[in-house]
Amino acid sequence: QGMLELAKDLWDTDEPALLQRDLTGRILHWIEVGQPDDKRLLKACGRSERVTVLSYAYSTPIWWSGIAAKVARAGNLAVWRMEAQQSQALAAMAQRGMRLQVIVQDGMAWVDDGKRKVEITPLRLFPA
Repeated sequence: QGMLELAKDLWDTDEPALLQRDLTGRILHWIEVGQPDDKRLLKACGRSERVTVLSYAYSTPIWWSGIAAKVARAGNLAVWRMEAQQSQALAAMAQRGMRLQVIVQDGMAWVDDGKRKVEITPLRLFPA
């Protein structure tokens, strides 16, 4: 269907952290990491067939309660929450030139860097 692309510049506000395009360049899947505002999410929903947000901070419930009603009609949006402890465990694995093995099964993911394994259990916030 197409390749996944990492953002060319993580600070570029017009591009998502990760996206998937088809061979014509059309955006199939827009993936945001963090806590984007409702305007950005609605813009992404208009530009892509599918939009996924993965939020990972302690403040996720506060962020989500502030924008949930504003994006409620977005039919192509999925919002997930990763527990902050799990994201911190992933951050501890980060290093230059790292190689990760990821196994996804039954709503969970296991990330292995050869020394440590981190279990990730994302919680769906939207659609409920």
